[in-house]
Amino acid sequence: MTGGVPVRLFLKDQSGAVVKTLANGFRPAGTYNDLWDGRDQNGQLLPQGPYYAVLEYNFGGEVRSVDLTNSGNVRYNPARNTLPSTFSPFNDDLLTITFTIPSTQGASRILAFIGLFNTDTRFVTLLENVPLGVGTHTIYWDGLDANGQFAVAPPGDSFLFGIFGYTLPNNAIMLQSAPVLSGVSVDPNYYDPSTPNFISPANPTATVSYNLNKQAAVVDLIVTNLATGNVMQRIRQLNVPQGTGHTISWDGHADNGLFADAGDYRLMLRATDTVGSISLTRYALVRVFY
Repeated sequence: MTGGVPVRLFLKDQSGAVVKTLANGFRPAGTYNDLWDGRDQNGQLLPQGPYYAVLEYNFGGEVRSVDLTNSGNVRYNPARNTLPSTFSPFNDDLLTITFTIPSTQGASRILAFIGLFNTDTRFVTLLENVPLGVGTHTIYWDGLDANGQFAVAPPGDSFLFGIFGYTLPNNAIMLQSAPVLSGVSVDPNYYDPSTPNFISPANPTATVSYNLNKQAAVVDLIVTNLATGNVMQRIRQLNVPQGTGHTISWDGHADNGLFADAGDYRLMLRATDTVGSISLTRYALVRVFY
């Protein structure tokens, strides 16, 4: 600052609410660096997401502000891996998409989707302007459309993967703290009566394995019948520690105790930490025969 004035330096969330006041008082002319540790006014850690630094100061009897929240939003294409032409969701071989948000762009909102080559149509949106920090990120597609049905391209057409990054405002700080689920697989994921390993009243368990990079308050497994769209069962694990080789099992029943019908089922896995930061959702598919 070139002159001494009363200043207030705020951190605001996406709704515009002040979560932390970093400075509030008179400051003489000079250069200042104010540090923020990702906590709110009460010292509690905040959930993952973008936060915005806004400076107010008094000058000439007026309150003036330096607020860059309306800047940014520059679109670009993040670099990504080369995608395979085929994948097998029922063998835990989902379409794996790894992309990088470069430091030259900074934390960004990411739009990722599956569409068609010959038609401007989205089959399913994988990320809808989700804010993510600089670095490499991985998402997956299990071959289902937005309605939970298997995606089938029209004759003569094929699928494409599209991804766009939109830069955050120049005053944004991306707090990146959500849990990360990796190594997700389910066994068995293809229940066939011709094998000894199939879902039945005598052997009704499908076991989902996963790794977790940080302590989670809860890990949720939600089982959906793809034919009806109905949620069959919700299973919750509490206070899951950081580590590898975690498991959570579905016993082949609905919440009402009835046994699952023959058909296809989607298993959705999600971790939430103690401050409400939620991991990206991971999926697995199970096919049940009798």
